[in-house]
This record gives sequence, C-alpha cells and structure tokens, in this order.
Amino acid sequence: MTKVAGRLAARFEPTGLPMALGRTVMSLAQLSVLLFTPDAVLFAAVPGDPAGVGCGGLANLSLWCLTGTSPAALTTNRIIAIVVLMAVASGYRPRWTCVPHWYVTFGLSIGLTMPDGGARAAQAATMLIIPLCLADRRTWSWAGPPPEIPPAWRGASYAAHLALRCQIAIIYTSACLSKLLSPSWRNGTAMYAISNDPFYGAPDALHELLAPLFRSYAPLAALTWSVLAGELAIALCMLGPARLRRLGLTIAIMLHAAIIGVMGLFSFGLIMIGIVTLSCAGPVTSGDPLPTKGPPHARGHSPARS
Repeated sequence: MTKVAGRLAARFEPTGLPMALGRTVMSLAQLSVLLFTPDAVLFAAVPGDPAGVGCGGLANLSLWCLTGTSPAALTTNRIIAIVVLMAVASGYRPRWTCVPHWYVTFGLSIGLTMPDGGARAAQAATMLIIPLCLADRRTWSWAGPPPEIPPAWRGASYAAHLALRCQIAIIYTSACLSKLLSPSWRNGTAMYAISNDPFYGAPDALHELLAPLFRSYAPLAALTWSVLAGELAIALCMLGPARLRRLGLTIAIMLHAAIIGVMGLFSFGLIMIGIVTLSCAGPVTSGDPLPTKGPPHARGHSPARS
C-alpha cells in the first residue's frame, strides 16, 4: 500500500489545467458577490451586532475585522479583496496569490452576516490547495508546461489533493443525507415546494416550463430524486481515478446549472463547480517525463543517436 501511494504521489501533477481553471471559476464567483452586492446586504445589521460584520475570536484576524467597520474601511477592504480575486482569476503567480486568496475567502466566510455553504466550502478548498499552488513557480498558470517539482513537495501536494477530494465527498454526502431527513425529499415532492418558494423559487418562465412535470407524481419524484442521486454520484466519483472525477465534474456542472436556473444561487453554484474542478488534477500523462532530478536520459529522454 505504501509503495502504491508513493508511485501515485510521484506521478501526481498538481499544477495542471484543473488547478488553474478551478481557482479561476471560484474567484469569479466570489468577485460576482463583491462587485454586485452592497455592504448593507453583505453585512446586514443583526441584534447584538449592529455593524453586521462577524468579528470575535479568530474572526478578529480576518480582513474585514482588522481595519474596523467604518464605511471607509469596508470600501478599502472590498477593493483589496477585488484586486486579489482578479489576480487569482487571471492565473497570475499562483505561488504568490494562493495565501491571499485563502485569506480573502476566510474573511468572507466568517465575516458575512449570512454566508452560504459555498463560502464555507471555498474556505476549506482554498486552504487545502495552498501546497499545490506553492509548487507552481510560473508567472501565469495558463502558460507553458508545468514546472519541475521536488519529489517531497509533490508528495505533500498529493496528500493535500486527497484531503480536498475527501472534503468534497463529505460535502455532497452530507447534503444528500440531510435532505433524506425531510419527508418531502423522501416522498419525492420537494422540488414542487422549492420551485414555488417566494424567495428561492423558479422564475415565472421556468416555472411555466416545469409545470407539466408537477402535474403527475412520477416525473416530479424523478426530478426530486435526481438531485439526491447526483449529489451521491459526485461524492462517489471523488473517490475514484481522474476519469471518474471528470464524470463527477460533469454531473456537478449539470446539477449546479439547474440549481442556478431554478433557485438563482449563482455564486454558490460556481464555487462548487470550481471546487469539483480542482479535484480533477491527475497523474502526469504517459508522454510526459517525470520531473525528477538527473540528466535528461534519466527523466525518460533517450540520448540522441548519430
């Protein structure tokens, strides 16, 4: 088992396209929140906390608590966070932007008055991918081949990658099991109530399109239970090889696109798609040399023949 894990870690590529794309999607989702949501909504006043910023304990170290809660401070912190997220979205210097990205995400997840599940999941994901990003010395994560990575660092990155996949599996398994506690999810009628919710329900045009499905039990139950099946399938895919995780990503895109369309949870859906994308990092392809030390022929290149 140890030898198998060692071989998997030696061939793991932490700095490929899934990492770049996943970070970009997550940061764009977070940017959408900061660019289009006013402070009065992000930090709504609640009893016992008129400022609306969740400070106290470790939260005092977050971006929105260090500088106070005056309007000027909130504006300054918003600008700082937007600059960081734009740098992450562009793929600039992953090694330099990964820790600031986590710090901004940490501040959003504990500082907002009503953070959603996506903010919490993003906080864990951005922390777990720090070892993977620190291994990337490129100026742009989109350009050029992945850099050579020392074996020890590659192993640490693989361990963080496994932890991320386990975290994703737990998130989707918990989401599925928590829904099963509700009778409406068990009997297959939950989607009717969700689509008619006055706050999170489907838009009028979509509601009219879905209306025929809600007139009989069979299609309504199939639609409701497909959500549970999708969440469980994503969780199981996270435990498999790269090609199975890519299937999980496809399911996640379909599931969260539907959630965005029905409930309008845009930033939450994009964050979860980005996190699942991160899980698709896989082994070095068979045509690539392993980035280990030694002369070229020791890394899989044959010496030139005369």
